[in-house]
Amino acid sequence: MRKRYKNCRCCHCQESSSSSSSSYESKCPCLESSTLQVESSLPRFESSTPNVKLSSGHCQESHHVMPESSSCPESSHYPESSSHCPESSSSSSSSSSSSSSSSSSSRSSSSSSSSSSSSHHHESSSSSSSPRPPMDLCRIPGPIVNFLPVPIGFSYFLAESTTRQVIAPNVVTPVDYRNVIYNRMNEYNVFGSQFTATRAGVYKFCAQTKVRGTTAATSGSLTLGLMVNNSVVTSLAVAMVQGGTCIDANGCATSVNLSAGDVVRVVMFSTTNQSIIIESGYFEGARTS
Repeated sequence: MRKRYKNCRCCHCQESSSSSSSSYESKCPCLESSTLQVESSLPRFESSTPNVKLSSGHCQESHHVMPESSSCPESSHYPESSSHCPESSSSSSSSSSSSSSSSSSSRSSSSSSSSSSSSHHHESSSSSSSPRPPMDLCRIPGPIVNFLPVPIGFSYFLAESTTRQVIAPNVVTPVDYRNVIYNRMNEYNVFGSQFTATRAGVYKFCAQTKVRGTTAATSGSLTLGLMVNNSVVTSLAVAMVQGGTCIDANGCATSVNLSAGDVVRVVMFSTTNQSIIIESGYFEGARTS
C-alpha cells in the first residue's frame, strides 16, 4: 500500500506509482511521525464550527457565511480582512457616527459661542455708540498759571473752587476757594479763602472764576478784584455775562507789596440784573522777592 507524506519540507519528494512504501521512505528522509506532527499542528475546522474571526480577536462569532472570494489564507469561509467583519463594520460605523455627532455638537457649540460673542459685540457696539453727555468745562478749573519753581523758603499756595457759589448783584463778595492743592509755610486759610503773609516782600497773585447767569435773561458785567486788608487794590478781570453762557474771568497782579500780617483775598462785584453763579476757578500766589 502506498503511503502519502504531506508537507515534506526537508526534501523534494515526488510521488511515484511504481515505487513501494519502503523505497519511498528511504528516498525521502522525512519521517512519518514528523509528518503527522506537522499535519496535526495545522488548524482543522469542522463543518459545524461557527464563523470565527482568526485575527486580533476583533471579529466575534458570526452567523453569516462569508463568500468564497474572501482573502483568508487557511479557509475561504473565515476572512481575515476587517472589511468582511460584520461587527467591526458596525462598530466602525457607530464610531464614525459618534465622531460625526461629536463634531456636529462641537460645531453647534462653536456656532452658539460665536453667536453669543457676536451678540456681545453687538451689545458692546450699541453701548459704545450710545451718545454720552458732553463734559461741562465750566465746572473744571484752569488752565492754571505755572508759578513753579518757587525758591525754597518763599511763600506759595494754590487753591481751587469746585463748589458752586451764588453772587448777588451790586455786592462785593469774597470768592470761595476751598480745595487746597499747595500751601507752603501754611499761610493760606481755607476757611476764609485768604492768604496771610508772614514776611514782607513782593508777591504775585493770579485768580480765575468761571461764571454763568442763573437764567437766559441774565445780563450785565462783573469785576474780579484783589482785596488787601479789606480794600480792593487792583482789578484782575472784567467780563460781560449773557444768559447761561460760561464766562472765564481771570487775571494776575504781578507786583503786590505786602507787609507781614497783610491779608489777601479775591472778591467779585457784579452789575448784572440777576444773580450769577461761580462754577469753578482757582487762586494762586507766591512771593517773588
